[in-house]
Amino acid sequence: MRRLPLFALLASSILVGACATSRTAAPPSVTSEQARLAWEAFRGRARGLGRVELLFDASVTRRGETVSGTISVADDPGRALTLQAEGPFGIRMARGVWEEGRVVVETFGKKSRKVESDPERFGEAFGVPLSARELSWIFVGLPDDADPDDIAVSEGIARLTWGQGRLLADFDLSRDQVVRIVARGSRQVEVRYRDWKGDIPAGIAARVTSGESAELVLRSVEASPR
Repeated sequence: MRRLPLFALLASSILVGACATSRTAAPPSVTSEQARLAWEAFRGRARGLGRVELLFDASVTRRGETVSGTISVADDPGRALTLQAEGPFGIRMARGVWEEGRVVVETFGKKSRKVESDPERFGEAFGVPLSARELSWIFVGLPDDADPDDIAVSEGIARLTWGQGRLLADFDLSRDQVVRIVARGSRQVEVRYRDWKGDIPAGIAARVTSGESAELVLRSVEASPR
């Protein structure tokens, strides 16, 4: 039997050991306190965005029917929000304004109407059972502006919860971005962030347990920092 030179045997042993180490090495652990500090930094950047104007290409499914168009957003997170949904050929479908605690919603079509609404039901006109305030934060990647009740870290993801689990967010610590928000109510809403442009969500997918869904892809953004 042909014997390998000693240096070849040593090299083989080192290579095998290195491969085994790379396969079994665990990622650096992150404590809940470190995750909290990372979250506070992220939240601070979102708060500092000020008023943002966003234009999304949108695909919305309701009652089994899918409509493509655009959604324009004028958002001053936590303070004011204007949404306008347009269908094919720029046909206006719905417009909602939340400002100074007052909500006005307009729907267009055969039965056009303009009504004052409850801020807690602002999202209903757009197929999402979320309040005006909740939506205003979601468009900048935040589930809520308040401190979370709890933070748990697993495999590089910090899970933050509010309201005894009624609201949760998964925060990717390696990317420093929110990847998922879940709001539990009479109907559960799940929001996934698929892409970001700087500190602005550029790809948003929303699903409601009653069947509604929306896919938003950012086309343009303008920001006026505070």
